[in-house]
Amino acid sequence: MARIRGRVIRIVDARTAIINLGRRDGVTPECIFSVLGEPEPIVDPVSDQVLGNVAIVKIKLKAADVNEAFTIATTRWSELRFAWTGGVFLPALAKRELVDQGEMLVDKEELQPWKAKTEIPVHVGDLVEVEVKDTREQADQQEGEQGEERNGGKGPEGEDGSSV
Repeated sequence: MARIRGRVIRIVDARTAIINLGRRDGVTPECIFSVLGEPEPIVDPVSDQVLGNVAIVKIKLKAADVNEAFTIATTRWSELRFAWTGGVFLPALAKRELVDQGEMLVDKEELQPWKAKTEIPVHVGDLVEVEVKDTREQADQQEGEQGEERNGGKGPEGEDGSSV
């Protein structure tokens, strides 16, 4: 996977944004974009030494409509979780799932919320990041699919288990 960066180029509404990355960049309908906040310094409270910087994810957007040079992405989507048992795929047991880790118990006086989540809205020009298959992975996947088509969907080996 390759991590690429682009920008929010238009905000359509509170749930929809347009990003300047598209098919030509390797974006697919499965891609999930992370809209990044400005990097914030992490400071040691004892020494006042800056230990590094962290860019926090403001929000995640999923590709809804991928065009050649841009993608329309949304904050709302569902994910299908597939069931596997003993290496066997069980499509009848596939289900839609929401993941929720709950909240940590913390001392409210020690809370220091990230600016990216609490103070700064998503803006046109915000940096986004997404992982896409690199061209070698795409070529390998296409080659594998073509091999399956040539063998009647049996994969890279023939019926007797010999290589084709």
